[in-house]
Amino acid sequence: MNVELEIRWRIGPESPHKVDPLLFRLLHRIDQGDSLRSAAGAVGASYRHAWGLLQRWEQWMGTPLVDLERGRGASLSPLGRCLLWAERRANSRMMPSLDSISAETEHELATLVATSLPLRMVASHDLALGVLKEQINALGDPRLNIQYRGSLDCVRQLVAGQCEIAGFHMPVEPPAAEIESAYRRLLQPDRYRVLHFAFREQGLMLPPGNPGGIFEIADLAKTKAQFVNRQPGSGTRMLFDTLLRNSSVQSRDIRGYENEEFTHLAVAAMVASGAATAGFGVEAAASRFSLDFVPLIKERYLLAMERRSPASAWFDSLVAVLQGSEFRNNMRSLPGYDLSGSGQHFDLGL
Repeated sequence: MNVELEIRWRIGPESPHKVDPLLFRLLHRIDQGDSLRSAAGAVGASYRHAWGLLQRWEQWMGTPLVDLERGRGASLSPLGRCLLWAERRANSRMMPSLDSISAETEHELATLVATSLPLRMVASHDLALGVLKEQINALGDPRLNIQYRGSLDCVRQLVAGQCEIAGFHMPVEPPAAEIESAYRRLLQPDRYRVLHFAFREQGLMLPPGNPGGIFEIADLAKTKAQFVNRQPGSGTRMLFDTLLRNSSVQSRDIRGYENEEFTHLAVAAMVASGAATAGFGVEAAASRFSLDFVPLIKERYLLAMERRSPASAWFDSLVAVLQGSEFRNNMRSLPGYDLSGSGQHFDLGL
């Protein structure tokens, strides 16, 4: 049983001012360089309907959303850009939370009706998990649903029996040992098995062109860049704090260190909107918002499950998907990932 939640916008107190989601899709296509006519076709609307939708909102708000010039096509007005960035920021912040609520609701409903229980994954946020979930669920029951939490909390949820699969990440090289020890204490090898999902790059997300000249952690302090951080308990925050200590930089020297977001996409959105001039996260999120990216460290993303859990019967299917050509082809749209060894057993060194 699939449950999906979505964000709906209302601007103003009156019900006629509910925003049709089509409006944001049009603004996105125009921002990508489409004319109004081609933007309408791309989102499945007639030119007349798209024109009418823009006109209604422009009349109500008293200023254009899109600038149309003969011979020069369409471009977003300042108001259009503001609305589009607001929508992008809302999605990057809220959608992982809504996905988690959807996953919880799916599981609760499945216990009350005659359907098989979904497999519950509690995972650190990663864009590649969406690709995995879509492909797994195309195979039929049992479905996979995903809730997002910090890496260490994901492993704790697995140990407490609150999920069948935990997704977490740790660096390939030093400071791997320092971070790895936190997982080693929880994932006893006689009870849990760990599967390598993918390598990925983490680094600095910066405005296009890197105008601040930021190439390493120490530059954040030197340039007084406005930073946006991840929340305490997340694997990315653990990694950044470790890199910070190894760089002999104090957190108090990082302007905005206390500013926190809960996903890689939310950090990227803050940088792209100009609310911050630097963030730390994965390359795929930086690419989604056309940001510059300075890689700093390579990580493994790992999947852990109990050896005698209900997920065990599904283990071979998971391995087959991870090692299959379809999954690898679908992952090509996400930069910063290396699928070498995907689906292979990983020893935490216990």
